Amino acid sequence: MEADHFFQSRIDVAKNFGFPKPIFINTATLTNRTRVIYIVEVQATHIGDTKRGGTHHFSLKFSKFTKIKEEPYWVEEDLTKTGFSILDKASIEKLDAYIKANQALLGVDILSKHYTSVILSNDDATTSLVKRILSVPKNKDIVFDLFKEQYPELDQKVLIYKLVQSRKKALEEFKASLADNTKNEVNYWQPFLEKNRWMFGLSLVLPVDDTRIDIWDTADFLSTSSDGFVDIVEIKHPFIDFWQLESAVKYKRYRKFLQPSEEVKGAISQATNYIFQLEKKFGDVDWQRKNKIDAPVKPTCTVIVGRSSTWNIEERTAFRLLNDSLHGIQVISFDHLYDRALKLLDVLEDTGS
Repeated sequence: MEADHFFQSRIDVAKNFGFPKPIFINTATLTNRTRVIYIVEVQATHIGDTKRGGTHHFSLKFSKFTKIKEEPYWVEEDLTKTGFSILDKASIEKLDAYIKANQALLGVDILSKHYTSVILSNDDATTSLVKRILSVPKNKDIVFDLFKEQYPELDQKVLIYKLVQSRKKALEEFKASLADNTKNEVNYWQPFLEKNRWMFGLSLVLPVDDTRIDIWDTADFLSTSSDGFVDIVEIKHPFIDFWQLESAVKYKRYRKFLQPSEEVKGAISQATNYIFQLEKKFGDVDWQRKNKIDAPVKPTCTVIVGRSSTWNIEERTAFRLLNDSLHGIQVISFDHLYDRALKLLDVLEDTGS
């Protein structure tokens, strides 16, 4: 067993007992030529207490292991007789960082001013230590103040982190729901995208409370755009065939060109009617005042319908030409919307890093 494998076995033992990861301090790296390894690890000894029950006393243990030719291949020497010396500065610094990262277990007040820098000293051990400190409610405010002292933008970072995590969860739900044909536009996609309108980007900023355009027409949702005017979103569902089919595996073409399916054509016609009806609200001051928006000038409509993840160049070209032929209407697939939201999330995550 080589030195790195042996050391990994010590790490596994420590992990099984819930102890911090040990370190080796004799060399910068372990190789197949390493014959002696010095290990430092935090250990706990269970001591029975008849009054209070069992307790654990933590200690810092130094061990020296020497490689031999037969099993168990590595044997521990008795340091009570020989001891050992740490000779190079890098190893001393590594030991210092390890001790500081485990001050709480070793009985030293890690929240004292002297040990403020400990929290940033050692990767895995630090993470474990901070979690243990924060598990005590009274420590949370102290640790937060210490971080803010060294990290003034912490409030912003935390807010962005929480927002990123929330939106990641929404995107995970979005992706999983694309495969669920029980979720249609009314019982799922309309309320889901209404709740997560950030996925559309800055083009749709604020919702309009009243989605009824007239006594016959109610849009999935209306939204105030970034320029202050009102636009429309019409949501279908992912399982609508986007292109006309001649058979289950073959598209129907008109003079060699792909044609939108009847459902997609119907959605576009519906969007055209919504725009026409909404333009009539230009002179309806009461409707504008009720919804706190300006007069609807040249409203647009975004239609979300079908899937596009498997499209090839022919389908993507036909899609491009379709949108180019429309006026005031943009058709996108659920995959397009998902990709757009994913890019927006990447930008937000970069802002918080």
